[in-house]
Amino acid sequence: MSAIEEAREANRQRHWAERQQRQQERGPQGIAEAWWDQVKQVCKAESRNGNPEAWEDLSRTLENFLLRYSA
Repeated sequence: MSAIEEAREANRQRHWAERQQRQQERGPQGIAEAWWDQVKQVCKAESRNGNPEAWEDLSRTLENFLLRYSA
């Protein structure tokens, strides 16, 4: 990894840690948003690797959540 790539990665990690801290300070909604950010990253990475199952699983999970909490 080049010095530029290392610096970019360090910046990404620092930004991510700062964002997580701000989200935690916002309480349950902020924490849910932090989880959502991570979920999207995982699903995108899985898709890039040829595995659509993560998005399918997320879809089922969200459907169940809506069935549980919708009127």
